[in-house]
Amino acid sequence: MLSWNGKLKYVVERNYTGAPRHCPGHDLSVKIATHVCEHLTRPLHEWGEKPQDSGVKNGIVKILAPGSLQGRVGVVAYFDFYLEKHCVIDRFIQGASMGCYSDDELEVVQKTGGIAHTLDEELAMCPGATTTVVHMVAHYGIHAYQMGYSNIVSKLLMTKAPEIMTPDWADDYMVALYAGITHLTLRMYGSRHSDSVRVPTSTGSTPIFRVGNLYAPDVDIDHPHFLPVEWFVPQNLFDMGFLPSFNCFHGSLRTMPWDDMLNHTDRNQWHTLFKNARDKYKSKKDWVLSFYETYRTQDNVPVWPVQENDFTNMFWKQDEWDDGLEHMIAFNLIGAHRLEVVEKGFKGESLQFVIRLNEFHAIETRPHFARYGGDLYFNAEGLPIMLETPDGRQVQRGDKDWQYWKFAWRSALITIITLVDHLHLTHFRVGNVLASAVRKSLSPSHPIRRFLSVFTFGSIFVNMNAMHTLIGPSHVLHRSSPFKDFEALSTLVPEHLKPPTDQFKSIVNDSEFQRLPKMIQETPYYQDGRLLIGAIKKLVKRYSDIYRSDMCTASGVVCDPELKRFRDELVAENAEAHYVTPFTAETDCAEFFDIIVYYLWTVTGWHRHVGTVGDYFADPDLASFSWKEGEAYARPLQHMIMSTVAAFTATAQPKLIEDYTHLFKGIDREERAVAAMQEFQAELRRSRLRLADGTTCGSRHRASRTFMPTLAWWSVPWQSELRCKSACVGSNQAVLQGGILLPFIGTLCVPAPHDFRCSESRPIDMPCAAKRLSAGPVCSR
Repeated sequence: MLSWNGKLKYVVERNYTGAPRHCPGHDLSVKIATHVCEHLTRPLHEWGEKPQDSGVKNGIVKILAPGSLQGRVGVVAYFDFYLEKHCVIDRFIQGASMGCYSDDELEVVQKTGGIAHTLDEELAMCPGATTTVVHMVAHYGIHAYQMGYSNIVSKLLMTKAPEIMTPDWADDYMVALYAGITHLTLRMYGSRHSDSVRVPTSTGSTPIFRVGNLYAPDVDIDHPHFLPVEWFVPQNLFDMGFLPSFNCFHGSLRTMPWDDMLNHTDRNQWHTLFKNARDKYKSKKDWVLSFYETYRTQDNVPVWPVQENDFTNMFWKQDEWDDGLEHMIAFNLIGAHRLEVVEKGFKGESLQFVIRLNEFHAIETRPHFARYGGDLYFNAEGLPIMLETPDGRQVQRGDKDWQYWKFAWRSALITIITLVDHLHLTHFRVGNVLASAVRKSLSPSHPIRRFLSVFTFGSIFVNMNAMHTLIGPSHVLHRSSPFKDFEALSTLVPEHLKPPTDQFKSIVNDSEFQRLPKMIQETPYYQDGRLLIGAIKKLVKRYSDIYRSDMCTASGVVCDPELKRFRDELVAENAEAHYVTPFTAETDCAEFFDIIVYYLWTVTGWHRHVGTVGDYFADPDLASFSWKEGEAYARPLQHMIMSTVAAFTATAQPKLIEDYTHLFKGIDREERAVAAMQEFQAELRRSRLRLADGTTCGSRHRASRTFMPTLAWWSVPWQSELRCKSACVGSNQAVLQGGILLPFIGTLCVPAPHDFRCSESRPIDMPCAAKRLSAGPVCSR
C-alpha cells in the first residue's frame, strides 16, 4: 500500500504546500507527487457529527469545489465539527469518501435520500436480484442437506459430518441462517486479542439506522479488526464490500416466508425427527449440539461455547428436573440479580425469596405459543417451594404441573434476562450510548478517549449485528420468540429501563449492599462482582487523578471543553433513545467519574453475568425462547433458530489482563496512564492467584467463573476469586464448572452436592487436574 507518510492534517486541509515524504514520484515534481498521494489518501479525513446535527446541508449534493470530483453527486454523511465541513460519501458505493467541503462548496440537489435510516431502506438500496438469489440458494439448500456431503452444493453449505435438515422441521430461513452464520461467518472468525483494539484516529459519527427508539451506527470509526481478512485488506475497501453485503444478506433473510409450524401433527415435532434419525441421538440436547460439534473458528476454537455447567448431568433425574436446578439458577448463576425479599407463608413454609415474572404475562404471543409468567418462591435455604401462575393458581412441589411451570419459569427468566438485561440494558442502554458519545466528542489523543477505547471495543459492530438479528423484525429473535408485536418492544423496553446508577446501586454502593439479606449478599454475583467493581473504582480514580487538574477546577467543576462536550453528548444520546439518564449539564467531575464506574461495570462484569447462556440453551428440555402452550420443551425449529444466538454471541474477545499499552502511546503523561492500567491488571492477577491457591469455604460460598479475569473480556466480564458453596443441590457427582481451559490455572473442578441434606462444607482442593471427575463430591489433585 502507498501512504502519505506525512501529517494527517495536510491531507484533511488539502494543503499542497507540504510535500509528501517517501511517496512514489518524489523524484519527479513535488506537484505530481502531491496529487498522487492526495488522490490515494483522500478517504483519510476527520469524522464529524451525523448530518441532522449540523442543520446546514443534508441529503444529495453536488460538489462545486475545483478538483477531480467537481460536478460529482454524493450524499452528506455527517458534519465534521472540527473542520466545520460536510463530509460526503458516494451514493452508489456505500462508505466511499468523496472528501469534506464547506457550505459554499456544495449545492443541495435533493434534501432527503441517499442514506438509509431504517432496515427497510437499507434493503431497498441492495441490488434488485439480492433477495431472489438468497431465497433461491436457501430453498435449494434444504435439498442439498438431504443429499449429503457428496453433492457439490452440499459442500458449500456444510461440513463433512452435517446433521440433516429436512422439511419436516426446517424451512428456507433456517437453512440460510445456519449456513450464513455457522458454516460461513463463524468459520471465518478468529479470536480477538488486544491488538484488535485500534488506536483512535478520528472523531465524529457515521450515519445511523433505527428500529423503534433504538439506533446504531453503521460503521465504527475506530475500525477494530473483527475478521482475519481485515488485517490484509485496506479498511476502505473492506467497508465498501462488507457493509452492503452484510445489510443485504440480513435484509433478504427477513423477507423469507415464515410458518411457526406449531399446529402440525407431523411437522416441527420431536417424535418425527427422532424417527427419521433412527435413534441416533439419546436426547434433544445431543441433536442440537450435533449441528455445531464439527465447526471451528479460523483459529480452531469451537463455535458452540464450551460447556461450563452440565445441567443435564447434574439435575436431570428420573425423567424430570431436580429442584436444585432452580436454586442454582436463582442463587448461584444468572438469576441472582432478580431475587427479591418477601415474607409469605405457604402451608407451614416460610417463603423468603421470589423471582417475579408474572408482570411479563401481558405481552401478547402469536397463535399456539404460551405466554410468559410465573412468580417462583423460595424458602430460607433457597429451595423452590411454590410457583404462582399468572391467573393466581399456586402450584407446589409434587403437583402434576410443577415440572411444566418450572420449565416455563426458567425459559421466561433466561429470555427476559437476554432481551432486557443483556440486549437492551447492556448493549444499547450503556454500550451503544457510551461508544457513540465518546467517538463523537473526544479527540483521538484525549486521555479519556484512549482509556474508554478499551471498554467500548466492539460495541458498535456487535450492535449493528444485533439491530438486524435481535432487534429487527422477522429475524432470529423474533422468529424464535413467541411475541406478536415484536417491533413494539424496541419502543417500550427502552422507556422502562432504569438508569445504571439505580439498576446497580445494591452492588456498587456499599451502604445499599449492606441492606441486603445475608444470603443474597453471599451469592457469587454479589461477592465476586463487588471485587471487580472495587478494582474498577480504583482504576477510574487512579486514571482520572492523573488528568484531574486539566479537566476539573479545584471546586470540582468540569472545565475541559472536550470533557464538557462528552458529558453533554451522553445527555443527548440518552435523550435521543428515550432513556432516563443520571448525566445532566451540571454533573460535576466527581459525579461524572462515579457514573462512569457504573457504565464500565455494565459492559464488563454485568455483561458476562447476563450474557453467558450457552449452557441453558443447549437443551430444549431445560429452557428456550418459546414453547407451545402445555408443552415443557421447545419445538425443533424455534430452538434451532435460537441456538444460533448462543453461537454467535459467544465469540472470544480480548481478555481483561491482555496488554493495552499501545493505546496510550503518545498521550500526555503516558507513563502514568500505562501504570494505572497495569496496576488494575495486577489487581486482577492477584484475584486470579487467590483463585488458583484455593480459599477457605464458608457455609454459603460456591465456585463461580463468571468474573474470571483470565476468561472474560472487555465488554464481557471476568471473575475475581473462587468460592465454594455447601448449599447442596444437584447430583452427587463432581462438576466441571466451566469447560474453557484457563490460560493460567486450568479448569476448575467443584463439587455439585446431592440434595438439601448435605452435612458438611469442604474447601476445593486446588489445582484440579483439568478434567471432569466421574464421581465424588470434591475435586482431587
